[in-house]
Amino acid sequence: MKPIEKLFSPGWLAPLIAFFIMIAAWETLVQWFELPSIILPSPGQVFTAFVEHPDEWSRATLATSVEILVAYAGSIVLGLSIAVVFAQAKWLRASLYPYAIFLKTLPIIAIAPLIIIWIGEGFWANVIIAWIVAFLPILTNTTEGLISVPANLQDVMRLYGASRWQLLWKLQLPNSLPYLVTGCKISSVSCVLGAVVGEMTVGYLDVPGIGNEIFAKRNTDVALMFVYILLSGGIGITLFGLTSWIGDRVLLHWRDPGVDDAR
Repeated sequence: MKPIEKLFSPGWLAPLIAFFIMIAAWETLVQWFELPSIILPSPGQVFTAFVEHPDEWSRATLATSVEILVAYAGSIVLGLSIAVVFAQAKWLRASLYPYAIFLKTLPIIAIAPLIIIWIGEGFWANVIIAWIVAFLPILTNTTEGLISVPANLQDVMRLYGASRWQLLWKLQLPNSLPYLVTGCKISSVSCVLGAVVGEMTVGYLDVPGIGNEIFAKRNTDVALMFVYILLSGGIGITLFGLTSWIGDRVLLHWRDPGVDDAR
């Protein structure tokens, strides 16, 4: 399919139409109720702020993006590694899994002071907060995939003398790939949330990130604040889309060939 045809395919057309409807509704709401920009700026005012401050928002976007990518990579590596350990040692999974859940349930705003005390303000504190938010979906989904291999398949491999390593490499890991991809998709969005909230709570010493700028502009330049909010959403959509695209390539051999045609 040609790029122009993909753009106007049903999969793209519906979100595009919804986007213009939301922009029109937003503009109508501002004009109808004569809302001041300090309450709700119009789409035009937000676009003007975007055009007039490219250096400012580009630096903030880059700073936050680096935090997100580092935290996301760490959540994938550690989530997958710990899931493999959990799958190999049932007693360890039973002992430590509840504490992983407990870590996820802790409010970020509550543990931020501890992170500042232990690590200090700045880049790594923000990365750790984003990692905490993004880590659990990968761990839980991958663990489920590793331990949900049908027993009859494991029995067949053991019958042929497969070692524990061969079971893991040739059976458990391939079976867990769809679960891992699903966890990565959830994590990609959560990671953005964690990084932005982290910047609001533990700060960034060198270059202000999106979260810092959102907090700083809340009383001075709401239109520019909206720019940063939309940019954070754009990062999340981009990372989710990239994760989905890579996941589709990885899962190509596990997917029913008719699925894509039916979408």
